[in-house]
Amino acid sequence: MRLILLSLSLLLFALPTTARADGPGWEKAYNTGTAHYKARRLKAAQRSFEEALEQASGFEKDDVRFATTLHNLGLVYKAQGKLKQALAAFKKALRIGKKKLGANDAQVAGIMRSLGNTHMALGDLDAAIPLLERSLEIRKKKLGEKHTGVASSMNDLAIAYGHAGRPADAAPLYDAAIAILEPAAGPNHPIVLTLYLNLARTYADLKQTEKAVPVLEKALKAREATSGPDHKDTLTVRQDLAAALQLLERHAEAEGHFAKIVQQVEARDGAKSQALADALSQWGVSQHLGGKTAEAEATFRRALALREAGGSPLQLAVAEGNLGALLRDLERYEEADALFTKGLKVFDEAKTRKDDADEINLVEHYVRSLNAQGREEEAKPLIERAKRLRMTAAFHAK
Repeated sequence: MRLILLSLSLLLFALPTTARADGPGWEKAYNTGTAHYKARRLKAAQRSFEEALEQASGFEKDDVRFATTLHNLGLVYKAQGKLKQALAAFKKALRIGKKKLGANDAQVAGIMRSLGNTHMALGDLDAAIPLLERSLEIRKKKLGEKHTGVASSMNDLAIAYGHAGRPADAAPLYDAAIAILEPAAGPNHPIVLTLYLNLARTYADLKQTEKAVPVLEKALKAREATSGPDHKDTLTVRQDLAAALQLLERHAEAEGHFAKIVQQVEARDGAKSQALADALSQWGVSQHLGGKTAEAEATFRRALALREAGGSPLQLAVAEGNLGALLRDLERYEEADALFTKGLKVFDEAKTRKDDADEINLVEHYVRSLNAQGREEEAKPLIERAKRLRMTAAFHAK
């Protein structure tokens, strides 16, 4: 799951300003650039801040206004995806800021934050994490433990820890950021919602599904309030919540969410859409796991019919595997094995694979069916096939 960096530069970090009477040209260009940036007119903002740098050339060496302008220009570069240019601007701004304001200044911490986030965007976590840690430390001291700017720094550092494979270090930071922002902005604020989602995904990485569920429930309420119950982002959160409930074997709750997703997708995309086939497949699995086998068979057959009408061969193979697994559990082995055989033929003939996990799942369902019938010798080649697929998947995951 992708973690989300909060867009807090304008919301929570006051961009440093140090206008003086001897620089009216600089101040005008600087303020114009800031206005363009807030309005997301990035090319215009870049021109204005570059003009401000030219105006600052008449100031004494390492005037702090160089740092403020370079920092804002770096933000503009970063927003445009010009990460190397942003990195250079932030580094220069940090050098001047430390010299003029001191290494422990709050504005310097803000520049550290921007530099750290840019290193993170470039994939250099070894450079990013110390900067983000130091920025958070300074901001706590200068702004106070409960300042919203501190929450933004917590989120940034938590994301860096997550990318570095340190979810156990990330989770407390997300939790602390929520504790700051939830009372200040309310549970439905988009930034708070982003924190909910980041925390839930971190709990998922930690295999702490029981902790993820209440966070996802909050996220779903917030998403429904901000985007509406039928918005695609709302459906995504509902899907994550349903999947988490299913992992906890809270099947009735999970099925209720999957059923609602089916209703919403059908209303949005129509009764013949492949998106509906996706939703039906998930609902069917939930019904199957919850012991509602008759309902699951009807749901899987609807999904299969949609795949036969317009799905890809690999999507059809997965649908055949889902129905086959249910029929196997109902001891309708002949029907199940026919579906498994058809599905495996599709994977054999496919030049490109959707996902090794789908083929592994189908193979292992077929093995269970053969073993249940006492046909262990026929299952052996399939067991070896599953082993090879798992080895391949593990190699590609590295």
